[in-house]
Amino acid sequence: MRRGDTLVASLLIVLFTACDNDSARTVVEPLVSSGRRPDILIESRQVAPPPAVDGNRFVSGWWPWKREGEVLLVSVTPSPRLEGVRISDLSRRLVIDGEILKSPSNAWIEAVVGGRSTGRTALAFPLEIELPTDLPLGRFLIELELSADTQIAVRTAGFRHVAPGGKVEADDSSIVQSGYSLADYVLMTDSGTMFETSFEPPAGAHPQQRFELWIERQGSDPTKIFGWRPGFWNRLRGTRSLRVDLGEGLVRLRFASFGDGPSGRWQRPTLVQPIALPVPATQVSRRPKLVLVYVMDALRADHLGHLGGPPGVSPTLDRLAEGGVTLLNHYSVAPNTFPSIKSLFLGRTPRYDGGWKLQPGGELTLAESFRQSGYRTGLFSGNGLASALYGTDRGFDHVADEVVAHGFGASGYSDNAEQVHRAMLDWLDALSPEEPVFIYAQTLHPHNPYAPPPSLEQLFTAGIESNISGSTAILRDIKQGRLEATDEDRARLRALYAASVRYNDDLIAELLRELEARYEPDETLFIATSDHGDELFEHGGVLHGYTLYEEQIHIPAVFWWPNRLSPCRLDTPSDHLDIHYTLRALLGDSDTETWNGRSLWPEIESCTSLVDPGHVRFVAASSIKGGIFLARSGNLKYIWAPRGGTQWGQGEGTGRTRDGEYVFDLASDPREQVNLAGQPDIEIDWLRSQVLSWIDNDPTKVEDQEEAVIDEKERDRLKALGYLD
Repeated sequence: MRRGDTLVASLLIVLFTACDNDSARTVVEPLVSSGRRPDILIESRQVAPPPAVDGNRFVSGWWPWKREGEVLLVSVTPSPRLEGVRISDLSRRLVIDGEILKSPSNAWIEAVVGGRSTGRTALAFPLEIELPTDLPLGRFLIELELSADTQIAVRTAGFRHVAPGGKVEADDSSIVQSGYSLADYVLMTDSGTMFETSFEPPAGAHPQQRFELWIERQGSDPTKIFGWRPGFWNRLRGTRSLRVDLGEGLVRLRFASFGDGPSGRWQRPTLVQPIALPVPATQVSRRPKLVLVYVMDALRADHLGHLGGPPGVSPTLDRLAEGGVTLLNHYSVAPNTFPSIKSLFLGRTPRYDGGWKLQPGGELTLAESFRQSGYRTGLFSGNGLASALYGTDRGFDHVADEVVAHGFGASGYSDNAEQVHRAMLDWLDALSPEEPVFIYAQTLHPHNPYAPPPSLEQLFTAGIESNISGSTAILRDIKQGRLEATDEDRARLRALYAASVRYNDDLIAELLRELEARYEPDETLFIATSDHGDELFEHGGVLHGYTLYEEQIHIPAVFWWPNRLSPCRLDTPSDHLDIHYTLRALLGDSDTETWNGRSLWPEIESCTSLVDPGHVRFVAASSIKGGIFLARSGNLKYIWAPRGGTQWGQGEGTGRTRDGEYVFDLASDPREQVNLAGQPDIEIDWLRSQVLSWIDNDPTKVEDQEEAVIDEKERDRLKALGYLD
């Protein structure tokens, strides 16, 4: 994980004064704002089941088991984990009530707390484990090491001897705190950022009360920068003011209260931050006559040659990447089609309304922006989720409904790309050659069913001893555990997927030749991308929509504009929101730097990656009830999977896991096999607060929306794609 700078040798604490001459170059922002969620921690007797994010919780390695009206948590790893909170100096015990489901003779259990063992003890319930007395302030991790071949079911877990719960209330003017409580704010700050506040002591404070403010940087020990307790001098001094230089990077501000008694008040906690100089908007000197956004459905990045995939799968896209601008770290904002399409069209990520129909009115869609700028607009999609039925036709002059209705070709293989291309070229030929055109095209390749032409099927599956079909029915049977795929079956399904990519890739070469006959080379901006990826057994599952692993959300993106863009490969993290605002910038829209996304033209035109280490990318499986949410910065990836009821976790069927929280370091664990949830790390805490704040500030109103009304024909179409059972 990324490590921040070490704590500055001394932190300036001075009496609060009026803003000086630097005020013209700074902005004052309340610490307590709608976009910033604190981590409120108190000690608790009860350990909460997943998907809890508070400090007293079951973290990972547990599976819910419903039995006779109660839910027990069953250990599914040799080292299931819990988390507790320490604020007081009380000596505490972990108390667990449950039963042994499976064990050898002389079964044992060992608790590792903060990396230190409490020693092995015979496994018997009820179980009590004495915890160390010098636990760190705040969250601490408990790993329960079980003897080999041992499995337990936990009915309840909690802590004996805890401090009474404190209280924290916050608004934009103050943080009011009492009892044993912590309020943590983890921030990513720029150099020169100052923190200011005043502490107003409680009236009639109890003798044992005290209040403290701590600061901690990634990779360094916490430092107490302010403390207050009852006494003559503190009563005499009254309200205390302070100003702290936070420096640059990740930093935790911890407001701490100890002891029973009345509330203290942290008044006007504010951040005084330097104003970043705005990046001048890039003016595109010439608009292309044809802008074509080409989406291959369910195409994952790692199956393309130019992104490290096997040779021979994507020669056309590889050629475009060689001559264009490749975004190496491009991501979908959803693991399924509908919310991905909506994010590209609207420039925002759905949090909970991914399955809801796009309503008329409201913000301009991408197609509406192009139409207002004088472009003719066409929608050509083999996926019916891009259609009038779902409201995603807004702004398009022409919608090729016949492409959706066509289905498979007479030959029996999926020929959707041929249908999309034929309809697109027929429409272009009906337009005036001088009219500028914006097209959104989406093909059902390599989306299931994996049904390439026979010649490509034979080429890619040669030597594999399996005849398994890539039909949606077969894939769903595998997902639901009705059919067990052998190693050879898995190899064949991957080969069928790759053959489907190659089929579409070959047709893109033909399409480009047709377009070159109609437009001069430098008149066409071709953007090749995907809406999401597909699982191919990496985490035990198939298909898509239920996880946020890399195979689901890392997708390709290539900008190809001959004679206008220089070939290059950019490390800039990007997603479909950025494509939206990049195309808006192409039209001259200056409002292309938003909290959701930004224009990539400065990087694309200069071939320079502008990587902001503090920028967070968000993803949501918003079509799932309750949702699964992701925040990523750099190599660290945080996933919260609350879903609903006892349905927390990722995946569906055989690929299902039941952790409520996942943390992966993609630098050391690119295959996402080691869940770091619960590990003490400021960056993990920061990403957790980021994703929870992002969810809290969802601007959509699901209750005001409506679902699409589908007929039997559409229902059958959705079943064929695996969207319905």
